[in-house]
Amino acid sequence: MNQKAQEPSRPPVERSETFTSLVPYTVDCGISKKVCRNPKTFHGWDVNGNHLHVIEQFCEAWSCPKCGRRKIAALMAKCQRADPNRFVTLTCWPSGDETPRQVYDYTRRQIAELIKVMRKSIGEVEYCRVLETHESGFPHYHLIVRSGWMDQAELSRHWVRLTNSMIVDIRKIKGKREIARYLVKYIRKQDSVPFTSRRITFSKNFDPGEEPREKSDFCFVDARTERGTIEEVVAWNYPDKTWTVKTDNHWIA
Repeated sequence: MNQKAQEPSRPPVERSETFTSLVPYTVDCGISKKVCRNPKTFHGWDVNGNHLHVIEQFCEAWSCPKCGRRKIAALMAKCQRADPNRFVTLTCWPSGDETPRQVYDYTRRQIAELIKVMRKSIGEVEYCRVLETHESGFPHYHLIVRSGWMDQAELSRHWVRLTNSMIVDIRKIKGKREIARYLVKYIRKQDSVPFTSRRITFSKNFDPGEEPREKSDFCFVDARTERGTIEEVVAWNYPDKTWTVKTDNHWIA
């Protein structure tokens, strides 16, 4: 008779409010299993070799019910800060027997060329690019743009020259609520595409109000990442250690 496998027991934990004084580093400690559907856990010794850290991280998948919502909320905030004024859709079609991946690899590089041309013509052009695939499997791009006035015929002419694809659509953004609807529509409609995980990209100055990230001093020795919650990874790899907790997602021994 099959017996239910015994779950690993949670190791002893010493809770401490003074953890932050132990290590003068800052890290992104991720999110707990109570929120993320498919967490990964990072573990390794700090740069001085004095403390073993175990950190549970986001799965970062758009298809994760919690991570996907968190990422959309962050993307909405970024796009609203950028104060865009146009939606632009660029279609892509194969020439001959090209696969969707081949079309994507070629056309994604041509977007940068298109933007260079438009900047020479109208000045500032900054954008957030959202990749979506058509029912046929071939890619097309939704751009949230901040720019001066764009001529649809000129934009279409340059896109044809660069990609042999003719259809370009330009629409004015009427308010921040419309940005939110646009993002939810095109991101949640399709959790992933088969040939790349990089669905969202930004031009360098799209969000001028974004705070630059500080480079972390947190270096690890013999660091590893494993699938599973922090409790599971600790029980499997370090069953005899006693832990101090910074957050539910970051333990130290």
